[in-house]
Amino acid sequence: YGERAKLKDYGTETCRLTTDSQHKFGRCQISLDIATDPVATPSGHVYSREAIVDYLLTKNRELKRQRVDFEAQLNEEKQKSSQEASIEEQRQRNLFVRKSEGTIQKDQDQHASAFDSKIGKKIDIESRDTKKESLKRTSYWLSQNAPDHVKETLVAPPARPPSPMSGQPLRLKDLISLDFKVDEKDGQILCAVSGNALTTQEVVVIKKTRQVMLKEMFEKMAKPSMTCPVTGKRFKEKDVLELKKAATGYAASGKVQAKKYRHTLT
Repeated sequence: YGERAKLKDYGTETCRLTTDSQHKFGRCQISLDIATDPVATPSGHVYSREAIVDYLLTKNRELKRQRVDFEAQLNEEKQKSSQEASIEEQRQRNLFVRKSEGTIQKDQDQHASAFDSKIGKKIDIESRDTKKESLKRTSYWLSQNAPDHVKETLVAPPARPPSPMSGQPLRLKDLISLDFKVDEKDGQILCAVSGNALTTQEVVVIKKTRQVMLKEMFEKMAKPSMTCPVTGKRFKEKDVLELKKAATGYAASGKVQAKKYRHTLT
């Protein structure tokens, strides 16, 4: 037990999530409070309109700056390629002139190769490199052993900001307004049809009417006639969205374990 206690900082750690760690239905996925002016994304997650709009505006500004930096990088790479092509063209031109004048000489590598063949051996520099590597490990504070700066290569930013939960591209017009029926006593969200509290059950919303109800009530009262039981308006299959249900500390309600990967001793 003592050895295991000493090694508590190694190995993957698993933790059981309690009910307090789970999102309750109707809570904003950003502010974690009860959603005000609630909206849903195409993935079924619920947000407060103010929180998700502010998130999208912030992300759009970040993407705008990233596009400017990416375009600057492309222009820099284009100029660099143009300069390298110009230098190579000049080198080829000089080489042609030297050949045409009959004054071409061996380059440094060819001279070194010819010299090695004459003396019959090559200078072994492996031990010197090994010493340099050893010096880097023991005298890393020296300026010549400092790592060189590697410029980060930017990737093309996405066209739209990602959804906070699903990561899928999200636009303002993709947000779906919800009409929550709230219990004034305990603040729970109620089914628009049965009046039952929405906790860990499967829940759907009819986009056209914004009515939120239990999936069980939807299957019984709305789906057969494709008519909203609250407003009486007809809807289509594409107007139905299943919302992300809440969970508790019980395993049957969803994911109740969290894992943190850490290296193990072998």
